Amino acid sequence: GNWFTGFFGFDMKQSPPDVIETDKFLQTIGGIFAVTYERGKGIRAQNIVPVSHPETGAFRFLASPYNQHGGPTLYDRNIDPMPNGTLDVSYRSLEKNIIVVPFIHDPDKYYVFTFSRTSDLNYSVVDMTLNNGLGDVVPGLKDRHVRTPEFADPFTNFIDVVPGNNCDLWLLAVESDYDMSTAYTLSAYHITDSGIDTTPVVAHYNKESMWDMFWDFKVSPDRESIAFIILNYIENRPSSRVHFLRFDPENGAITTDAYPTIELSETDYRDMHGCFTPDNTAYIVYKHDYYGGNMIFHKYALNENMRHTSSTYPLSYPEYNWYKYSAYTPPIIFLKPYGNKIFFNIPQHYSLPDPDDMEQKLKKIGQYTCVKLGTMKPLGDGWQQVDYDPEITLTRTCRLQTNSDVVYPYLAFDTMPSVYFDTVFCFEPNTPLGSIKLKARPGFTDYIWNDGSTGNEREIHTPGKYWVYFKSGCNNIRVDSFIFRFRAPVVVLPPDTVICDQRFPLTVKPKEAGDYRWEDNSTIPERNIYAPGTYWVTFEAEGCTQYDTLTVGSEHCPCNISVPNAFSPNNDGLNDYFKPTIALGCVPVQYSLLIYNRWGQMIYKSNNEFDRGWDGTYNGRSADMGSYFYELRFKTDARPEPYYHKGELVLIR
Repeated sequence: GNWFTGFFGFDMKQSPPDVIETDKFLQTIGGIFAVTYERGKGIRAQNIVPVSHPETGAFRFLASPYNQHGGPTLYDRNIDPMPNGTLDVSYRSLEKNIIVVPFIHDPDKYYVFTFSRTSDLNYSVVDMTLNNGLGDVVPGLKDRHVRTPEFADPFTNFIDVVPGNNCDLWLLAVESDYDMSTAYTLSAYHITDSGIDTTPVVAHYNKESMWDMFWDFKVSPDRESIAFIILNYIENRPSSRVHFLRFDPENGAITTDAYPTIELSETDYRDMHGCFTPDNTAYIVYKHDYYGGNMIFHKYALNENMRHTSSTYPLSYPEYNWYKYSAYTPPIIFLKPYGNKIFFNIPQHYSLPDPDDMEQKLKKIGQYTCVKLGTMKPLGDGWQQVDYDPEITLTRTCRLQTNSDVVYPYLAFDTMPSVYFDTVFCFEPNTPLGSIKLKARPGFTDYIWNDGSTGNEREIHTPGKYWVYFKSGCNNIRVDSFIFRFRAPVVVLPPDTVICDQRFPLTVKPKEAGDYRWEDNSTIPERNIYAPGTYWVTFEAEGCTQYDTLTVGSEHCPCNISVPNAFSPNNDGLNDYFKPTIALGCVPVQYSLLIYNRWGQMIYKSNNEFDRGWDGTYNGRSADMGSYFYELRFKTDARPEPYYHKGELVLIR
C-alpha cells in the first residue's frame, strides 16, 4: 500500500490515497536515476520495491538498485542506507533485477533476490529486528548464490512472485541470450517454510524469430496465467503481440496457450504496457494509440474470442511528426492494478521545439512521466468504460511510475481482500434488522473487527459494512467483509394494466437486459400472458435478489369502427394516411381494405390491419385530388357475421 513515484509517496490504504512529498527519496536514490529521467521520458519503476508491515501497512524499508556508483541497495523506513545494505545487483532500467519475498512464517524476515552484475541469481536476508528495529542484512546471508545463468551473454529478468496452494510461494524468472538466441528459459523457484529450492521448475519458450524481445510480464489475479508482450522486427517492420502462458500454482509448471494470442498493431515504439483486470475477466493494454486528443486503452476479454473493445481518455498532448523531429517521445502509460481498480499515470509533455531552429529541431522532445494519477473502475460492460475518480493531481511533476509489490503467501481457502468477495445480506425495506451475530471464518488467530473488537464473533444491530482481519496459517493477514443492506426495489416490469379480452396473449418484456426467472420457473427474456392474473420475475440487482410483479386485468370491449371522410397526404405529419380505426377490443381476421377511384378502378388494397394505410399514391405517383370510395371487410371471434363498411372519402392537397 506504499508507492513511490519520484517526488511523491502514496499511501494507498487511504481513500482517496494520501499523497506525501518525498524529496529525500530522489535525493537519496539520486544521481543518474534522478537526473537522467527528469529530462527524459521516464521509466517503469519496477526495480523500486517498498516493503510494508504485513499487519499495519506501515512502510518498513525500500529495496532499489538505482544509484550512481554501486551505492546502497537497501534503505530503512527513513530512506537512510542500511549498514550492510549494499548488494551485488545489476542496474538495467528496463529489466526487473530485484524482488522482495517474505519468509513464510516469520513476519520480520525477508528474502531479497537479485540478479548480480554477472547475472547470477543471488539472495540476501533482511531481518527487521536488527539495526535498532530499522532492519539490516543478516551477517553471512548476503549475496548468497542460487544459480548461474545458462547463457554466455545472459538477459535475466524477474517476472513476479506467485502464491502457491500450500502456504508457499513461487519466484518466477526468465532468461535468454543477448546474442540472438532462439529460445527463452522460464524458471519457477519454490519457496517454502524450509527455505529455497535452488533447482527450479523449468520451461522453454521458442521465439518466432531471433529478433523477438520479451516485454512486460504480468501474472493474472487467479495465478493461472502469465501475459507478456513480444516485440520483434521482421523486414524492418515493427510488430507486437501479447501471448499468454498457463501457470500451475500447485507444482510451478509453465505451459503454453492459456488464452489466444492478441495481435497488436504495428508501432514504432517499444513502450507498450498492459495488465489483467483485478476481477480476472480481461487484459487491458496501452500501445501508444493517441488520436484526436485522446489516449486509447484496449481491452480484450479473457475467453475463446478475446473480444476487443476500447475506451478513451482526453489528454492534452500535441501530435508530433516523427520525421520532423529527431527524437519523438509519445505518452508512456503504465498500468497497475490495486484493490478493485487499475491505476495509471497521466503524462504531460514539454514545450514543442521551434521547427525553424535547426539546433532546437535536433533536441529531444521529452515528457514528464506523470502529473496526475488516474484510475479505471469496473463500470459498464466489465471494465469497458473508464472512470477517473479520484483523479489525483500532483503539485510537482513525478518522474517515476508505480513500483513493484511484495506478495505474501495465502491458503487456498483464504478470502482475498477484495470487494469481489464481499458477503452481501439483503433485507426487505422497512423491516427491523434486529440483532444479528456475525461469525468469522473459524480456525484462525488474532481476530480484529473494524470497530476494534476481538474474537471470531460480533453482534450488530444496524445495516452497513463490517469486516474482520485475522491471521492465516501462513502468518499473514486476511480479511472477510459482510454487507447488510435493505433491498432497494428495482422496477423492471411495466405498470399494472387492464386489456380487452380479445387482445390476449399479451407480450411482456423487462425494461433492462438481465437474467430473469418467472414465477413458472421459465427464464425466457419475453413472456406471453394468456389470461388475467399476477405475474412476477426474480433477478439480481444492486447485490440483492430482487423481484417485480405485474397484475393484468381484462374486460370485454365492444367492436367500434371509425372511418375518416377525408385525408391530406402532404407529409406534414397530420392525416397523411387514410386508414379506418378499429377499437382495441376487436381482433380482425380476414381483414380487407379496398380503395376505388370515381370510375370504379381499384387503386389500393390491404390485408393487414397494422399497416399505415393508403398514402394517396397510385403506381408510384400522387393521385388526383377529389372523391374516392372504400370497402372495409373483416371477421371477429365475437360474432358469426362479418363486418362490412363502405363509403366515400376526399383526398385533399
